[in-house]
Amino acid sequence: MRKMSDIHPRPETKEKAASGISASHRSEPTYAPQRVEVSGGSRPDETPTEAQQLSTFVAASDHHVEGVVLCVLISETVSLMAVGKADNLVHVFGLKLNSDGADADWIADGGFNLVGHEVPATHGAFSDDRQYLVTWAPDLVLRQWNLNSRKCTGIYANTHSHVSRILFEAHGLFFTTIDELGYAFIWMIADSGSSNELRYVDKNYYSHPLTACAFHPKITYLVTGSTDGMVRMWNMSIGTTAVRTFLGHKTTITAVAFSICGYYLVAGATDGLLIVWNLKSQVLLRRLSHHSGAITSIGFSPNNGRLAVGSMDTQMSVWDFELLVRTTVAGRPSATEDMLVGTRASECGPIFEVKFVSDSHLMAICVDKREASAESEEDLSQCFEEMEAEESELEPEEDE
Repeated sequence: MRKMSDIHPRPETKEKAASGISASHRSEPTYAPQRVEVSGGSRPDETPTEAQQLSTFVAASDHHVEGVVLCVLISETVSLMAVGKADNLVHVFGLKLNSDGADADWIADGGFNLVGHEVPATHGAFSDDRQYLVTWAPDLVLRQWNLNSRKCTGIYANTHSHVSRILFEAHGLFFTTIDELGYAFIWMIADSGSSNELRYVDKNYYSHPLTACAFHPKITYLVTGSTDGMVRMWNMSIGTTAVRTFLGHKTTITAVAFSICGYYLVAGATDGLLIVWNLKSQVLLRRLSHHSGAITSIGFSPNNGRLAVGSMDTQMSVWDFELLVRTTVAGRPSATEDMLVGTRASECGPIFEVKFVSDSHLMAICVDKREASAESEEDLSQCFEEMEAEESELEPEEDE
């Protein structure tokens, strides 16, 4: 079994166009996206131009995608979304951003189906280079797909437990799955020229179900969050005992992220609380209780100056991260009102993911969870049958 210290990152390459997706088929989304200017807070040493932040919401309803959103890969040109459909297909399509001056909107940009799962997939992850998609279904089958050939190039037939999250490391050499038993597995990408059986190269066990994970941007660290509110960081190059714990949360961890510089760790939980730690000292630097719903996504701007947070409360907040890690500002203790750059609500539903595509442009994908759109055809059919039965009972009987 290979150690993580034996795996060397590949050289960075320029981002490719959406692999396997053409612009031959386009259809308008159900909900119009929102262009949101987030402003209204600045550092004492910041100019008005620096304080301006452009944000774009992408709306994807259950009715529009007709399935479960597995994962997204956000970019400023064409973003990718994978959806697990009721007929067991995995549908991959692009979301293309059209910009006209200050205005921006989104349209579907082609798509295709991946065939192989025997039950609908519920979890997935794209590699950052847009070459691979990994999906998992409740029959415990894990599949790796090549997005260029649109074929399944790797499979693992029994994960032994329900997977709660899948995540690729930045260079696309390996990925992790975390599960409800408390295991974190590290998997190698299956080579299409060899056996197509996926294999894991390392694993670690934690005492509680795992619910969130993130890779360190520069070192072979994997951070995980669990249902007991614990955040743990595993140094994969040393061994399973090399685990550090970060304290402060009391409810289930729902999102974790490292800062771009790699010196800080941020975690959000079901109660909406967000905590920032110093990675080296493990000291808790900041508690933020801005959100009323579970934190769903955390993202940093490339220059490390901004922190974006998405939540189930449909709110997206943007914070001055430089202020978050300071203890004083202009000679006085830093306060929350100094740190919040802006906040906006999504009209289409909970925030699924947030990501800075540049230092000045933040994008978010929200997924509508309306009860009406979540009803299946079978449920609707049963409802109509019950209504017809009630109506027939009310009809007067004919005289013989």
